[in-house]
Amino acid sequence: ALRFLRQAAAADLELDPNSAGGIRIAGLSGLWQAIVLGFAGLGLKGDTLAIDPKLPPQWRTLSFSVRWRRRSVVFRISANTVEAKLVEGEAMEIRIGAAK
Repeated sequence: ALRFLRQAAAADLELDPNSAGGIRIAGLSGLWQAIVLGFAGLGLKGDTLAIDPKLPPQWRTLSFSVRWRRRSVVFRISANTVEAKLVEGEAMEIRIGAAK
């Protein structure tokens, strides 16, 4: 999976005179989704945000933020730790790991 992510990133990060400064927003959003929904394992369990990360062994940490239902949450994932910090909005439940 990491090999395909790198190939997609290389294609979208190369300078191209046909795009604004070499940036292809749709392609980069696809990369973000692959990382956050794929490697970080962010999704929904019913009506609750859930995260079940599977980081490549080469990655030490991954940090990203999401907005969901008028809330802003920052995630930081490392080898054995998942941190979720509510930055804005009402308290909420977040499921961590493969628990059902």
